[in-house]
Parts: sequence; structure tokens; C-alpha cells
Amino acid sequence: MIDQVMNEIVRHPYVVLGLAGLSLIMGTARVLRLSIMDIRPRPFVKQIQKLFLDTELERAIKLCETMPTAILACGTKHMLEVRNEGVRDDHALKEAFSRGVGKGGLSQAVGRGWEMSAVAFISLMLAGAAVHFRNFLPSQTEWAGLGAALMVALFGPWKAGRLRSKAENARDAIIETLKQRRV
Repeated sequence: MIDQVMNEIVRHPYVVLGLAGLSLIMGTARVLRLSIMDIRPRPFVKQIQKLFLDTELERAIKLCETMPTAILACGTKHMLEVRNEGVRDDHALKEAFSRGVGKGGLSQAVGRGWEMSAVAFISLMLAGAAVHFRNFLPSQTEWAGLGAALMVALFGPWKAGRLRSKAENARDAIIETLKQRRV
């Protein structure tokens, strides 16, 4: 079975290289989408806290609505809406934040980016072996392709984890402010 697959890859390595290139492009697009979802948390939290001091929870929610692609804003908006309904439990507020972040699409963007990067990496490995076997490309090109696929495969989850961590730290700061001000 594996011999048959490798024989097909050796006969048509450019199809596999095309699949690898397409997967790499799609994985890179997903990683770039994570960059669009990112906002600077300190200025955002300070702005939200200032609105809390003025006891303007509705304006804080409207501020969050102005950034529909930002993970932090999506989670904060959902958490503030739950708080506005009278919920004061920290655990319930954190859960509301997580649901809001899920609506922002972080897990979806991360999952698909990782999948595309993995497909690209595996495809490049197979195509690289086949192409090297048939001597179509120099080995430097193979290594460059594998390196690019590996970087995208590793950068996506790292970026997503960093983004989630920043959002959770900001969430905790907002919850602390809510506790202090009893908004």
C-alpha cells in the first residue's frame, strides 16, 4: 500500500507539491487572521475600567461592539452583558468570557491553521522525498519548503496561545475592577 502511494508520488511529484503549496498558503492565511484578531490589551482594559469608574456599563459594551474581530473585545462584551443581567459570580463571568471568545472564532482559526500547516508539512516531506528521488529540485529548495511549512505549523499555535493568554489576563483585570466598583 505504502509502495503504491510512493510510486504515485514519484510519478506525479508536482501534484503533491501543489497540494503542499496550497495548504501552506491556507495555513499562513489562518495565522494572519489571528494577527487581525489581536488588540493591545492594556489600553483596552484602561478604557473599559475608566467607563466602569463612570458607571457606564452600556458604553463599555458599545466600545466592545466597535471591534467585532478582536478576541478580547468579543469576550469582554459577552462578559459585560452577563454582568449587566445581574450575574456577579466570578466563575460565571469567566465562562461568559470564554463563550464570547468562542464566538470570536479563536479556536476555529487556530484549528484550521494547524490542520493546513500539518497537511503542508506532510505533503512537502512526501514530495521532497519523491522529488529528491527523481532529482527534479535541488535539496536547498526542499529544505526551504519544509522550513516554511514547519514555521507556519509552529507559529499558528504559539500566536493563538499568546493571544488567549493576553485575553485571559485582561479578563482577570476587568473582573477585579468589577468586584471593586460593584458596577
